[in-house]
Amino acid sequence: MKKIVSLLLVFLICALSLSACSGDGYLKRYGASDLYDKSDMDAAVRVIMRRFRSWEDDCRMIEVAYAGDEVSKENLSYCNSLTEGEPYDACIVFETAFRTLDRTQGLNPNDFYTGYRWYLARTGTGQWKVVGCGYG
Repeated sequence: MKKIVSLLLVFLICALSLSACSGDGYLKRYGASDLYDKSDMDAAVRVIMRRFRSWEDDCRMIEVAYAGDEVSKENLSYCNSLTEGEPYDACIVFETAFRTLDRTQGLNPNDFYTGYRWYLARTGTGQWKVVGCGYG
């Protein structure tokens, strides 16, 4: 069973590498949203990627996907529970898939991670801020 899952992941990675990736080398999936336009999502993804690239572990992003309007709406109160300042009025959630390389400290080397979530929030039309990330 473990070999089948590994083979499926390898196939997925190969398929993604041949698919229409963005110029950044990873796939962006935004889907349809009534809450956010492409520029809002692009701004959030830039913030995610800035944080992701700052990790000490050597990883390569494979996919960044908008989790959807319902997930984003449901997590606004969660984002507000993490701030001590002015409450946020917008939350956007993305799920990512990434691969670790052989030089990693806290993650398994040469492994694939999927379903890793990023919670971003903002007030008004301000800048997106990562307020939480991980599995949960």
